[in-house]
Amino acid sequence: MATFQQRGERVRVFIRRKGHPGKSKTFATKREARLWADLEEGKISVVRGMEEVYQEFHRVMKLVEHPFLKSKGEEIEDQILDFIAIAKEEI
Repeated sequence: MATFQQRGERVRVFIRRKGHPGKSKTFATKREARLWADLEEGKISVVRGMEEVYQEFHRVMKLVEHPFLKSKGEEIEDQILDFIAIAKEEI
C-alpha cells in the first residue's frame, strides 16, 4: 500500500509490500504520485500472481507421470520462470 507525505510543495510516495524492496519517489502533485504508486503496486501484484501460478503449476506437474506431459510441463515451467524473472527486473 502506498503512503503519501507532503514535502513542502511536493508529494513523496512510499510503497512497501512484504517480500519486495520498498520504493519511494517525489512528485510535483499528489495525482502524479498516486498514478505512479498504482502502476508500481500493479507490477508487484502481477509478479505475486505469477509466483502463485508457478507454485500451483509445479504442484500439479509433480503429480503428472506421463512422459509427454512431463516434458511439455518442463517447457512451460521454464517459460513461467522466465516471465517472473523479467517482471521482477521491471519492479
